[in-house]
Amino acid sequence: GFISTPWERDVNYAMGFVARETGGKLLFNTLRTSVFTRIAADTRSYYGLGFTPVWRADGGNHRIDVEVLRRGLKVRNRSSFSDLSKGEMAGLKRDSLLLFGVTPRAEAIQVETGKPKWAGIGEIDVPVTLIVPTRMLTPLPVDGGFLLRARLSMNSLDHGGGATQLHDVLLSMKLPAAPRSGDFARYHTTLKLRRAEQTLTFAVLDEEGEGQGWAELKFQP
Repeated sequence: GFISTPWERDVNYAMGFVARETGGKLLFNTLRTSVFTRIAADTRSYYGLGFTPVWRADGGNHRIDVEVLRRGLKVRNRSSFSDLSKGEMAGLKRDSLLLFGVTPRAEAIQVETGKPKWAGIGEIDVPVTLIVPTRMLTPLPVDGGFLLRARLSMNSLDHGGGATQLHDVLLSMKLPAAPRSGDFARYHTTLKLRRAEQTLTFAVLDEEGEGQGWAELKFQP
């Protein structure tokens, strides 16, 4: 009866769901007055168990069941884990780069823009060149040389708070010889953007390895 508004019910349900699914404990509403006492009592009376599954990248969700054999003990555990596929993992890396920017593993890439062209009411086409360090890409031996493949993802945020996630673009470049240390690959593409001042964020992920690149550009038509 005390949780009356739809927003409060949604928050209560969401927090309770997260706590149950991850093996946590919900301290909410009136419980907040004794939160530190309850946390101290809880952390003094348990120990944790963990395991490493055999990762198969099958994209499936796998159930976890924990059984307590000793009388008087209780268990809290997460109900499942996800064995993310290669594509799902790449999507998480992409979203992390677009939302939070450079990580210790991400390379800084350079972005150059060309002259915009009118593309319809309120829209423009903008030529873009990405200058990517080849050390972050995995060269694949092919007939006549080596192939570099990466996936480009982009976000656009204007000053009014309007956000647009642009479609992913597969970047591919064939080289006559293996890239050397200090080499760069130049990728050219064209973006269709709103005719407005905005911040563009770029994430480049190696299609064959773990390489990551990131750049941010303030764009004013």
